[in-house]
Amino acid sequence: MPQSVRPSIRPDRPCASAPGHAQPWPGIDLLPPAGQSWDLSACGEVALDVTNTSASEVTVYCRVDNPGANGVTDCITGSASVKAGETQTLTVHLKNPRRHRHQALRHARLSGRHRYRRGAIDTAHITGLVIFVANPQKDYEFEIDNVRGQGTAEPAVSPEVAKHFFPLIDTFGQYIHRDWPGKVHSMAELRGRVAEEEADLAAKPGSPDWDKWGGYAKGPQLKATGFFRVEKHEGKWWLVDPDGRLFFSNGIDCVNMQDSTPVSERETWLQD
Repeated sequence: MPQSVRPSIRPDRPCASAPGHAQPWPGIDLLPPAGQSWDLSACGEVALDVTNTSASEVTVYCRVDNPGANGVTDCITGSASVKAGETQTLTVHLKNPRRHRHQALRHARLSGRHRYRRGAIDTAHITGLVIFVANPQKDYEFEIDNVRGQGTAEPAVSPEVAKHFFPLIDTFGQYIHRDWPGKVHSMAELRGRVAEEEADLAAKPGSPDWDKWGGYAKGPQLKATGFFRVEKHEGKWWLVDPDGRLFFSNGIDCVNMQDSTPVSERETWLQD
């Protein structure tokens, strides 16, 4: 890849791939000359044109690698779903940790900092592109063309800005250096939100058509087992509440109380 603001690894003709589906991640690799890497530090994206020559839609992925890339760390991935016979541009947005605010403070001790490399790579040392299909159940064929670096890289953070970065998490567990609608700024504001929510709930009680479980009280009466369950009713599967009423669930489906994160060596991160 030429060392320029708009590097290109466009082949002499479009590169066709029929990767099959015997392997979980079939595809092709595009690599720089042996012992070299591509410098995309001036670019904001890697882009390539994908033409689907298959009879059905295919989602094609492009992974941009650093040394040691394993599909989770030291790489960044983008994708595009392309309908049969169509051509789309697959774009991978590049994030360089050297330009990111966290890494602008790389001399500070950041426990577990390897985690922050997810979703960010050293754009000055790209060791290859992996073009692939994920877990296909049948064969696909597609062509790639006009592989290039484009856009403009994010500007580096100045030392003056970096100096004032810590702490980065406020008393309420929110990111300090940005504001947004709904962000809590004080304990008084948080207490006020509780009062507002209680008033809103009082003004908008649940539907009179719901039973105490949230089931449809005026709907069909199935067997009351005392437990939530699923049951096929009139040819359709339903959730059924303990009293035997049908109900529809829409919301958070999992809350895990066991997740944790280290605090030691991260004290400077936290405002409180």
